[in-house]
Amino acid sequence: MGRRNDIDWEKIQKLYIANQMTVREIAAECGVGASSITLKAKNNGWKRNIDAAIRERTKSKLAAIDVQELIEQSAQQSAQQSAQTIQLAIEQASDNAANIRLRQRSEIKLEAERSESLQQMLDSQLSSLDGIGDILKATQAYKNLVEAKLKLQDREDSIFGLKDDDDPKSQEPLVMIVNGVKVDD
Repeated sequence: MGRRNDIDWEKIQKLYIANQMTVREIAAECGVGASSITLKAKNNGWKRNIDAAIRERTKSKLAAIDVQELIEQSAQQSAQQSAQTIQLAIEQASDNAANIRLRQRSEIKLEAERSESLQQMLDSQLSSLDGIGDILKATQAYKNLVEAKLKLQDREDSIFGLKDDDDPKSQEPLVMIVNGVKVDD
């Protein structure tokens, strides 16, 4: 029987040296006899146990890696992600706070319009009221409504951190005058 030219001895050598497959598995995969592989390996000095060489090469690769640089890169990426998360949280919270402020301002405007309407109604009804008791009841009911709204706004301000402690208007007591009667907070 003559020599075969279609045998890929380079592939067989790599598989043999890698020591990941048995000689019989290599022979089956490459279509050659196991004894031919063993003979070729012996004649050419192929070594099957290359674990020590792999370990040495791994050590040299690891030694070439700058661990401190990897740690710094990881920390920098983490810091950037944290900063982006914080920025997003700030944006969302400020959007919520701004929306609450806008809603409060529109409610204040509506309450001012209602107050004016109530003032006109009280002025027109003043002569038909049965006495100062009825006027005081109407005034007290309106005062209670305004106080409830202000407490709600203060609670929202507190919850969402919108309280302006250095705003002089936020520290002034509420004073209303209804039909010449002073009503304070």
